[in-house]
Amino acid sequence: MLLINFLIFLLVPGLAGALTLAAVPTRRADEFNFWEKTALAFPLGLGLLCIAMYLLDLAGIPVTRAHIIIAALAYSALLLAYLGWQRRIKLPPLTIPPIRFDLDWQESALAALIALKLGFVSFAALIKPVVDVDAFQFYSIVAKGLYYHHTTLSPYLRNFFGGKPLLPFLAQGWVLIGLQTADDFWLKLLPPLLLISLIIVFYCTLRRSFSRKASLLFTFFLAALPLLAHHATTAYADLPVTAYFTLSWLCLFRFLKNFSCPAGERNYALLTVSFIFAALTIWAKNAGVVLASANLIALLACLWANRRRLNGADLRQFGLVFGCFLLLILPLLLQRATFIASVFLAFFGHTDATATAVAKTVVPVPLVEKTKTIGQTFFNKLLFYGDWQLTWGLLALALVFFYRQALAEPLRYLLIVLVLSLCSVFVQFEVNSTFVWLLDGTLMSRLLMNEAPLALFLAAEIILRGEADWRALTGRVSAAKAGRKSNTYSPKSSKRRSG
Repeated sequence: MLLINFLIFLLVPGLAGALTLAAVPTRRADEFNFWEKTALAFPLGLGLLCIAMYLLDLAGIPVTRAHIIIAALAYSALLLAYLGWQRRIKLPPLTIPPIRFDLDWQESALAALIALKLGFVSFAALIKPVVDVDAFQFYSIVAKGLYYHHTTLSPYLRNFFGGKPLLPFLAQGWVLIGLQTADDFWLKLLPPLLLISLIIVFYCTLRRSFSRKASLLFTFFLAALPLLAHHATTAYADLPVTAYFTLSWLCLFRFLKNFSCPAGERNYALLTVSFIFAALTIWAKNAGVVLASANLIALLACLWANRRRLNGADLRQFGLVFGCFLLLILPLLLQRATFIASVFLAFFGHTDATATAVAKTVVPVPLVEKTKTIGQTFFNKLLFYGDWQLTWGLLALALVFFYRQALAEPLRYLLIVLVLSLCSVFVQFEVNSTFVWLLDGTLMSRLLMNEAPLALFLAAEIILRGEADWRALTGRVSAAKAGRKSNTYSPKSSKRRSG
């Protein structure tokens, strides 16, 4: 029975995600390969399923497994009808694309290390119970309340939201509902699955431009990040927001990379998927608002730089993508508006304990001293802690030695995303009550984890592009020297030829 429940837990969001990817209009059949579709389907479907669960709850429909499956089937039927209307329904492939085993010993070692790391993370996540404070104090209680009472709108459970976005609560609720168990041992099943999806898409994106060995090397660096691996074994919301943000900017990068093609040939499927993941980033954590905004600003910067090449069809496509993005976050905006109103009313004698605590928590630290402390902690965490290994040092070296490649399109737009998201960390500690959590160091590391995959990806792209340009340059220089030697006049050879 557990196996059947596990298949239901995986297949319901997986099918919804796969059909969503199939329904996104695309000009190229190979825009996403088989492994990318497989990796994207589960996190995409999980996010959409959580939104559906929230809407069911708002409609007063009990959030049971039967109702969730009916809602997922109705959504899938609509997508199938749309695909049939567009005549884009194709039979699924009968065989999985073969995995190539012609790896050399270095590639085999890197692939084995990545698999070993992911296997260890999955084992570590499931071998121990939920022991993290916020996990069992907030997420686990709401997930169990949803499992037992089929709603999150009861006054008791609402006290545990505290203005947090609902995706982590609903996703963990789906784990218990899908597996039909109240054992919070299973709540940590999601982070390893999201990490595996993230690793696959990260590798596939690098592999489209670089050699297999180089792609495996930087993918191993990502899989081996200690803090990322640690959070993949917890039930916190930090790994989901990192995964959704990373998937969002990876798809955005691929769209911007092909933006230079003629206007009629631009493929907006990648942009659509990118902003669906950006919306789910906002659903995952409050910091997702800033992270999604960084993606949007980078896109706007690209559009402004290429404004002369845009036409009406492009603007309509961007409007549709942005409309889809707003539609996905609209329920969350309504939920957030309610909480913000309660915070505002707390100043006027409202009795909501959570809102009052949030509104009236102020750390009386002078601005100059606060900025100095934030800066010291920020750079210490980036460069002198083992949480990130070589990530930030590699990026710093890449920016110094290959700055031309770093400022070229489309990497400059990823730099915009990175700079804005890092600056947001400063702003959060400057103007928010979270400064009280700065000195213990844990919150700073958790916030920087969102940017770590982006920093590593930028380092990989800059270094590998710089290496390719350097090899091309040295090749041209060597060819030019060889040409000059062959054209040099030699008296001895001239005499032999004349004799």
